[in-house]
Amino acid sequence: MKKTIYLLLALSIFTVSCSSDDDSAATTTPSENDYLPLTAGNYWVYDVPGSVESGRDSLYVANDTVIAGSAYSKFKTRELAFGFFTGALANNGVKKEGNKLLLTGSASVNFTEEFPINIGVTDLIIFNEDATVNDALGAVTGTIEQTYDGYPLTFTYTLTTTAKEDLPNYSVGTDVYTDVKRVETKLNLKIETELLGFTAEILKPQDIVTSYQYYAKGIGVVYVDTTLQYNINAEIAATFGIPATRTETQKEILDTYSVE
Repeated sequence: MKKTIYLLLALSIFTVSCSSDDDSAATTTPSENDYLPLTAGNYWVYDVPGSVESGRDSLYVANDTVIAGSAYSKFKTRELAFGFFTGALANNGVKKEGNKLLLTGSASVNFTEEFPINIGVTDLIIFNEDATVNDALGAVTGTIEQTYDGYPLTFTYTLTTTAKEDLPNYSVGTDVYTDVKRVETKLNLKIETELLGFTAEILKPQDIVTSYQYYAKGIGVVYVDTTLQYNINAEIAATFGIPATRTETQKEILDTYSVE
C-alpha cells in the first residue's frame, strides 16, 4: 500500500552513491561514550506516532561502505521509513571523526507531491559531543531549478544542525535516560518563479522543517520531535493547486534496541 505523501518527506528517502560495499562486520570500536554506536548489527526500533500517519520503524547498521574513498557505516530500515530521523539515515552513510558524527548522501525532499527536490549532503555534521548550547554544527545551502506546469521554479534551501542543551536525565514515557544531548535540525526553503517577466515568490523563506533529536550516551537517538509546516499566499497556492497552509507533527519514540 502506498504511503500518504507528507508535505515534506523531509530527508526520509536517502540514496547514497557508494563506490563499494563491504558486507563484513563494521570495524568501529564500541565505546560507552558513543552517542550513536556504529557497530554492524546494532538496531533501534521506534514507535512513530504522527498527525498524518503513524507507524513503526526498525533502523539498523547494515555494513561498512566506502563513499569517495572514505569508510562509513551504512544504515538501513526493514521497510520504507515513517520517521524523519530513521528515514534520514536509511540507505545513508555515517562516520565518526573524533567526537563528531558526519552524514553523507542525497536527499529526495517533497515540499509537496508536485514539488520534489534533491539535496546533496556530504559530511554534514549531525552531532558533536564537544559542542555547547547553540553551537552551529553543520550547514548546507544551494539552489535547484526545475519546471512545473510550464513555470520555471527556483528552490533555495539551507539545511542546518545546531547543538542544544545537555540533559543529565531525560524521560520518554516511563523510560529514563542519562547523559542526553539535544540537537536541532532545520530546513529553510524559498521557492520563486518567473511571471510576466517578474520574479514572484511562491514560498517566502521559512523553516518548513524543525526537528529535535535526543542522543543518549551509549544508546543512540532515543526520541525525535519533528514539525513540518508552511504558509503560502492563498492566491499563489490556488494558482499552483496546493494548500495555502499546512502543519504536521511527528514523534519517534525508542521502544527496543541492541547496541555494542
